[in-house]
Amino acid sequence: MAAAESWNTRGQSYSSGGSPPIERVPIGSLRPNPRNPRTHSKKQIRQIAASIREFGFLSPVIVDEDNMVLAGHGRLEGARLEGLTHVPTVCFDHLTAAQKRAYLIADNKIAAEAGWNREILAIELGELTDLLPAEGFDVSVTGRLRPPSINEHPPTSRLGSALPSKSGHSVTIIMRNVL
Repeated sequence: MAAAESWNTRGQSYSSGGSPPIERVPIGSLRPNPRNPRTHSKKQIRQIAASIREFGFLSPVIVDEDNMVLAGHGRLEGARLEGLTHVPTVCFDHLTAAQKRAYLIADNKIAAEAGWNREILAIELGELTDLLPAEGFDVSVTGRLRPPSINEHPPTSRLGSALPSKSGHSVTIIMRNVL
């Protein structure tokens, strides 16, 4: 049985249970949500801009039928900093006003409570420390990697302390503002 087809207020169709299509829209037409409780430091906006520059704009901004941003305020600011004129968006117009307000919080809160598989993270960061510079990428985009100095004791965080890379160098993970 085929999924029922739905239409959003922009006349775009999508299947029930699926997502509406991605649409590129001018940045100037998007309205930051004045009720957005999430903040981004200038440093984090620069990190987001660097991520967009290195990998492209991979995660669309979520908007409502009035182009009010529901998710992606940081990505939008990073795009502005990069000088982009258009960004990918997905319009969800089926939410009530209360649901939009709740989603604004839930989208960030749920992601902030995610954990890390330390073993896999150590392997990935160790290998990326060796691979990314060879491909011309800035290793710091993965979460501010840097080798510890000789007299420095690596800081301990939720992820632990220094992790060995494939080349034998230890890598300290500084998890502030991880992208």
